[in-house]
Amino acid sequence: MKGRGIMIIKQAIKELVLPAILILLIGSVALCVSCYNVSLSSAICYPIEIWIEGCTVVDFFLPLLVSVPFSASMYMKKKNNFINYAAVRIEKKKYLRYQKIAGIMLVIGITFLMYFISLILSVFVFFNESNTDRTYIVEYMFGRYQADSPIVFGAVWCFWKGIVASLFTYFGYQLALSLDNLFAIAISPFIYVMAENLITGIIQIPQYSIMTSYVLNRLSPSVMHIWNFFAGIVSFLLITSAIIVAIKKKRGKQYDGLPCD
Repeated sequence: MKGRGIMIIKQAIKELVLPAILILLIGSVALCVSCYNVSLSSAICYPIEIWIEGCTVVDFFLPLLVSVPFSASMYMKKKNNFINYAAVRIEKKKYLRYQKIAGIMLVIGITFLMYFISLILSVFVFFNESNTDRTYIVEYMFGRYQADSPIVFGAVWCFWKGIVASLFTYFGYQLALSLDNLFAIAISPFIYVMAENLITGIIQIPQYSIMTSYVLNRLSPSVMHIWNFFAGIVSFLLITSAIIVAIKKKRGKQYDGLPCD
């Protein structure tokens, strides 16, 4: 990556750092409060069980949380013609690529931090002692690692959540460059995940939902395999790419019908 590209990424990160910090604060507070409530009201054998249960609410809203600020920023740059202005100094495709890289880096970072902070508190602060010996956690894939090495396993899983969250942000970026409705742009990643989760549930293949890719121990151990963590991601990339292509084709046809000057 050339020096100019690095400079653009740094500048983009500076522009997005305030909304990123806001997301981090909201997510961290919500996760910590949720984990604390779980520690008070649930039967717990291993400390990571507090965290797994406590992440449920934020996991549900994660596509919304990580897409709204970043897609809105890209939309405003497009609406204000700032992207065209920047294209005078650097090729437009490269400029957009660097903007997306900056957003993706931030999303991975803040997603990791807000989940990892709540994990640390769950293991070392909220967990006092086991109040039950009944647990199914060791039956899950990677269950023994979750039970015996919660911090190491949790750090890896927090990073994985960041990777998945960055896909929601990237989809929002693509929509921001293809649509003129800010509300539709902001809400679409969340709507997609909810719709996909509903459809896969109806046709009884929830193990192929993208929610299964990042919500830990979401389904029973008997239906989970290693490829289920990737299946939802692959389908998400294929379907959202098809959506973007369809939108661009539709917009192209609309412009083709306009009279020439």
